Amino acid sequence: MGEAMKILDFQLSVTPLGGDRYLIRTEKVEPGVPLAEEQVDWPVERWLNLTRQLMADPLVQFLQPEPESHSPPPDLLTLGQDLYHHLFTATVRDSWIAAQSIAYHQQGSLRLRLGLKGDRLPCLPWEVLQAPAQGNGGGRFRPLATGTDVLFSRYGAGTIGEGATGGQGANQPLKELMAIAQPQDQQSLTLSQEVQHLQQELSQAQPTPITLKILEQPGREALTQALEQGNYDLFHYAGHSALGSTGGDLALVNPLTGLTESLTGDDLAGLLRNNGIQGAIFNSCRSGPNIFAQPQERNLAQALVQQGVPAVLAMAEAIPDAVALTLTQLLYRNLSLGHPLDLCVSRMRQGLLSAYGSGQLYWALPILYLNPMLHSGLTYAIASTEAEEEVIPAWLKREIAQAPEPVNEDPPDDEMAALMGEIFPNLNGEAPPAKAEPTPIIIKPAPKPEESRRGASTGVGRSRPLWPYLVGGVGAIILAITGGWLIQQWGADPPDVVVASPDGDDFREVSSERLTSFAIEALNGGDLTAGLQAVTALLDRNALPFAESALAAIAADQLDQPAVSFLRGRLAWQAALLDNPRYSPSDARRYWETAVKGAPNNANYQTALGFAYYGEGLINLANQAWYEAIALLEQQSPPDDPETQMPYAGLALGLTALAAEADPSQAPTLTRQATALRRQVLNAHPRDFQTQALSQHWLWTPAMIAAWEDLSS
Repeated sequence: MGEAMKILDFQLSVTPLGGDRYLIRTEKVEPGVPLAEEQVDWPVERWLNLTRQLMADPLVQFLQPEPESHSPPPDLLTLGQDLYHHLFTATVRDSWIAAQSIAYHQQGSLRLRLGLKGDRLPCLPWEVLQAPAQGNGGGRFRPLATGTDVLFSRYGAGTIGEGATGGQGANQPLKELMAIAQPQDQQSLTLSQEVQHLQQELSQAQPTPITLKILEQPGREALTQALEQGNYDLFHYAGHSALGSTGGDLALVNPLTGLTESLTGDDLAGLLRNNGIQGAIFNSCRSGPNIFAQPQERNLAQALVQQGVPAVLAMAEAIPDAVALTLTQLLYRNLSLGHPLDLCVSRMRQGLLSAYGSGQLYWALPILYLNPMLHSGLTYAIASTEAEEEVIPAWLKREIAQAPEPVNEDPPDDEMAALMGEIFPNLNGEAPPAKAEPTPIIIKPAPKPEESRRGASTGVGRSRPLWPYLVGGVGAIILAITGGWLIQQWGADPPDVVVASPDGDDFREVSSERLTSFAIEALNGGDLTAGLQAVTALLDRNALPFAESALAAIAADQLDQPAVSFLRGRLAWQAALLDNPRYSPSDARRYWETAVKGAPNNANYQTALGFAYYGEGLINLANQAWYEAIALLEQQSPPDDPETQMPYAGLALGLTALAAEADPSQAPTLTRQATALRRQVLNAHPRDFQTQALSQHWLWTPAMIAAWEDLSS
């Protein structure tokens, strides 16, 4: 069996409301992920037409050509991105980003299940969902359903919880019945080769996670008897199937004539469910949702899911024999490694994509239904929840184990360096990486409104204005969107400053109204650098309504830029501190998670995200973000500035919070380490971390300041 892996759930349902109006709703998410619900208008008929063109048989297209059109031909990349854009919208998108961030921080995979109601939505190829391109990856083809970070499946809305229990435990092999049927009046298939491939893949795993029984050329009676007597977990069918009004049809073999003996999907569903089958695999044509189905026609997968069979893998269209053989080989190769079914299907899709190319739709034809209530050997590789409940994060275990007994007084100054090495052993004595990392952008406190004209030091000389520093040979612009706009090249000296402020004035001498107009004009003109710098100056003076108006001018295709996400998060954070009912700290956290995902090597983004996690009580995530920020700062050796001490101060708060909940044998050590961190911060910049100074900093809440003060007692 394979190692247990961490899998987190994200479950969406889509319900037709009439016409082209649909309701998208989160049905199941992890703690810390906000629930979401949106009513949307979707161009479903256009998507259906595109899908018909993509799925159409080439011979049919030749004999029945479409009317001439000046529109570009449909392609999977465009359709996948369009589906993604419409599915993950507004609050649903925020919830999805939060779920991805938590999965990333917990080093797990995200199990995305999509429940589609109605007759039209299931016919669309949701398996081609693809996130919009980031940065320079515009032409990169990587659908969600072909990766291992997101495990995609559908579920039958309205049947959740039915037939989802039972089956073998996590440590027991699954029993599978494989039925192969080749009636004499049907097209010949390479079924014997499929059996050989399956047996070969399972024989390579020791101990095998699946015990296999082959049932050749069964009729209805033989199949029924085998299922009733075998106590199987999985049923695999290889042969011919078709759509039909009674849940589709399975082609079995009449024992007397050798001709087709049909078994309806509804009858098969009842047979499988009554005998405790946990999963059914159909390597047969049109056994899943089909874009060309007539209104009265149903498919095998639909019949099984509606009657509560927990897991069903079926094919949306006809597939060539060679592809069917490859599919079987890839699927069972991964099942033999002990992976859960949805991960096996993702790996199988990627294998088909690699083997036949993105121009062929074979990889998108397998449709997996996975009941959210299923807990059996098909999903056993979920990590134990014991690891989730540990109070001490993994990166502190060694330090705690090696820490000396606590003392009742603060350590003297000559022990401070040694104590810092105890807390951060991985940061001491290491040479800088061969590849230069970007110099961190320093966060500056946001002055009170009456102090806005005084401003703060830019960190590169008081005589220099705040305007953009162009970086890199390709003219990439790194935006520092907090405080003084310190921007430096990747591993090189900063170039000269380009002065471009309104009328040549410094931002500190420009009114908020005028600065807002300048920001909107710059953003509307596509000058993201200049516009964001102006917005930052507005946030620095706490002119939040003006900053909000300016941010609204950012183009939709630039909203995912890390710098933009960070700035939107800062607006939400500062507005929430002023009790603005339209914003909350969780809004800021979601924006900052997006920023960190896009620019994980930015220490400022990690630092701010840590404070957001801390404010929501997610202490382990907060400590991890701060620790990553500290590691980045240690690698980058930034200029001495109070803001470089922010993650150390935050980590002191985090360790104190851990100490309050830790085992009595560990709490003193955590408290001692937190006190040492606070002392280091105060020794480096004593004035900037006093209560009065922190109360003027946009990042610190009253509760955080109170916890910081308590550390001194």
